[in-house]
Amino acid sequence: METSDLSDSMAPVKGIEALEAVEAIRQLKARYCLCVDGQRWDELRELFTPDAATDTGGQGRWRGRDSFVDKVSTLLVGAVTLHVVGMPFITLQSSTAAHGVWSMEDRLWFPDAAAPDGWRHWQGSGRYHEDYVRVKGHWLIRTMRLERVDPRPGRG
Repeated sequence: METSDLSDSMAPVKGIEALEAVEAIRQLKARYCLCVDGQRWDELRELFTPDAATDTGGQGRWRGRDSFVDKVSTLLVGAVTLHVVGMPFITLQSSTAAHGVWSMEDRLWFPDAAAPDGWRHWQGSGRYHEDYVRVKGHWLIRTMRLERVDPRPGRG
């Protein structure tokens, strides 16, 4: 197949268009963290494709954005969370597809009457591995896999 036969969506992304795509994906991930931490579930749902595949490691795997958001919203009832992501490595595969790897850290506090201060705390770290697609001009998360990192045996 000649290069000229490739559709526009498969052509390499370069220059300003590439920078704009990477920035849009960075903003997408920032919105993801803010929506989870702010428990804005309807907004979170809109960041994923309808058939998104998600895997949060030990917490579970889901097919479809609705099942993922419904489960996460149930798990975090009453919790206070802080998600921090950074150092993204984003690869543009075309003008409509990309892959990203993000370092992450999360802290979660759950109400617990038995705890001395009334809260049970959990802290984790790892990497998000994600695939993105551009639909009607907007980047969405198509797949998300969380790889937990913990130096203690059996915990990573």
